[in-house]
Amino acid sequence: MKKALILMIKNKCREQLKFWRSNFLFIIAIIVFLVIVANFIPLIVSIVKEYQLYFNLFISAFLIMVYLVRKYPPIMINPATIHFLSWNYSALKTIFVLKFIFLTIIFVFSAGILTLISHEVFNVSYFFHLLILLITFALLSWRKYHCPTFKRYSFLVFILLSIPFVLSFSVSGIIISLPILIWSLCSPLRWDTLKLLSDMTYIYKANSASARADKVEMLTIIAQKEINHDHFLPFPNATKYPLIAKSVIIDGFRVPVASWIIRGFIIIGSIILYNTPLNLGFNLILFVMMFSLFIQSFTKESIQNVLSLQAKNNLGLLIPYSKRELAMNYTIYPVAVTTILFLILMAFTSVSILTLSVVFVMYCIATYFWHFLALKYLNQNKIIELIFGTIITLILSGLVLL
Repeated sequence: MKKALILMIKNKCREQLKFWRSNFLFIIAIIVFLVIVANFIPLIVSIVKEYQLYFNLFISAFLIMVYLVRKYPPIMINPATIHFLSWNYSALKTIFVLKFIFLTIIFVFSAGILTLISHEVFNVSYFFHLLILLITFALLSWRKYHCPTFKRYSFLVFILLSIPFVLSFSVSGIIISLPILIWSLCSPLRWDTLKLLSDMTYIYKANSASARADKVEMLTIIAQKEINHDHFLPFPNATKYPLIAKSVIIDGFRVPVASWIIRGFIIIGSIILYNTPLNLGFNLILFVMMFSLFIQSFTKESIQNVLSLQAKNNLGLLIPYSKRELAMNYTIYPVAVTTILFLILMAFTSVSILTLSVVFVMYCIATYFWHFLALKYLNQNKIIELIFGTIITLILSGLVLL
């Protein structure tokens, strides 16, 4: 057993070294980025302390987003270990406990750093509240992974735990969270061994191919991976409104999870910038740029999808819709996202309803014409994208100018 453990550690170190060598430039870029960000740490800390509510909301929103979209458990176990110990539940449980203890240590350091950033004096109640929230998040995520029917109830429980944290009710939050944490720790663990073995094998192969920079194997692994239908959203009128179902539901759920998370960071950062006064209105300029980046990302995705459909039509697939109908139906997806976004702005910024309405109508018109002209002039898409990207940025600047 001792020899096997040493070999496992050597193999892990060898794999990590290969990964660092094959991604050397990427790691250097991250280090340079962290060095640049380090110069703004005092400014970031002062902003967080002044806007505590937004900071707590950001942490809760991030955890909820990860909880909803993450397909894999928070604790990873080597597939070979699962295979050879699948008959020995107590041994698997021991490995789980050891990995959970290591994860808890990471949570302790994370909660401590976030507490120091958000408070001038170390706040013990806030630290324990955040730590309990993180541990409960991990345990509920584990149960959700092994028991999909538990997802809807655990999500409501996690929302309930997040509300006192966002409002900085640390003592009452600890009182509410502790019974749920104790229940999560004491109740029997659920194991779906076959599902866990399949997912851990996929992750191990993907990480191994990534460490060796073997692009052929990585593409092969992706091609062999079966489509996961766990996040299927039923659309009862799909036959009646097929283009809406295609543009909003199908294409929307094809967006990678990482893309949603990055966009969530962008919108939260833009709202914080809007509410943070800086010299010469620099915060408002950054707000418009980030906001425009967020909205244009959805618009460009929608245009790429409709152009892909049009390309299939040109190759022989019969699509019984005109360019105007395609443009109108595919405009719904970015407009729907922007509607939700403007409602968030209405709640967390001081932009007037009239300004939001005017900007929203102008954006909808520009988005429709962007889709239509992109379909009509297929060979001029780069120029059309540049023109309408500039137009949308100018329209969104009305949020701070009007």
